[in-house]
Amino acid sequence: MATIFLWKVINSNSLTTLAEKIRSDIAFSDNGVITYISNNSKNEQYLPALSKSSTRAK
Repeated sequence: MATIFLWKVINSNSLTTLAEKIRSDIAFSDNGVITYISNNSKNEQYLPALSKSSTRAK
């Protein structure tokens, strides 16, 4: 049996592109820390609330 891993680089640009396709905003959390957010310039104001929520969800 073979195991295949598919890798996709996740960064602000890829999240923004995906967000435009699905018409939503996206935040990527890694171990409770927001590392990337789509439309960074528009959503920067929400980072404190997102960080708090992400820490609680951890």
